[in-house]
Amino acid sequence: MVHINTKKWIVRGLIFASVFSVVFYISLQFFVSEKKEVVLPNFEGKSWFETQNILSTLHLKGSIKEERYNFFLQEGIILEQNIEPNQKITEDREISFVVSKGPNKNWKDQLIGKPLIQVQNMLQEQQVSFFETIHICNDKSSNAVLDLVWMEKEKKMKILVEDQACQSVWILKEIQNSEYLDSFERDLISKGITLRKIGSFKKNDRILTDPPQGSVVKSGDLVMIRSQS
Repeated sequence: MVHINTKKWIVRGLIFASVFSVVFYISLQFFVSEKKEVVLPNFEGKSWFETQNILSTLHLKGSIKEERYNFFLQEGIILEQNIEPNQKITEDREISFVVSKGPNKNWKDQLIGKPLIQVQNMLQEQQVSFFETIHICNDKSSNAVLDLVWMEKEKKMKILVEDQACQSVWILKEIQNSEYLDSFERDLISKGITLRKIGSFKKNDRILTDPPQGSVVKSGDLVMIRSQS
């Protein structure tokens, strides 16, 4: 009798273990299948409000790790995310962000006077990667930044730089009459501009130039002059 009861308990135990294993396996498969993978977007430049909506759609969580002043971005713009974009991650993962605390009114003061390469590096840290540089000729060789303008529509920074290596340009000045012709010629030659005289010149003749007076000329250009009696 004892032997029969023991056998029954063994059979019941085996049945229970089998049922438990099947239920556990099915539950595990269900749990794993629910954790889908999603591709993480790039949130930099988006607002915190927009980011929260996207995270909710992807079944992800988000938190603000740090708030930081930016050169010119408004408050609530995403500056950094702790996981690189375009990576596959499982749902319910938490992403932490660095968010703009608002624009720093004195951001230009931190850049003006510094070398161009240093300014570009600092701007890239502020998520600015598109630049337009305008070079102003100067005897100095500092290549320093003189001014900056943020072009909101193009999302581009326009940078004014003093540059000794740039090609110098001048405005072709007016000559009132032929009395000043010699000094005008010396001035052009000193700048590497070729002067060609057409015809003869009398004292107090009005001088005409080609290109016209007020035009922009540079070293290597040809300027032709003639008199208008």
